[in-house]
Amino acid sequence: VVIPAQTCCGALAEHAGEKDIAVELARQNLARVMSDHADAAYIVLNSAGCGAMFQEYPHLLAEDPQWAEKAK
Repeated sequence: VVIPAQTCCGALAEHAGEKDIAVELARQNLARVMSDHADAAYIVLNSAGCGAMFQEYPHLLAEDPQWAEKAK
């Protein structure tokens, strides 16, 4: 399944110290993935940097009660 509405993973914002932007992008991506594909067994990305950023979502959203568990 390709998710056409996905957005930037947030890595560049995170590296630039723009954590608020990175958090918002993470929320947007999780919302899009989970809206129709919450039962997916895995997520495949074709960029190593974006894949690494997706793996950071649990840490990035750890303090957000609405998104922390979803990010895991």
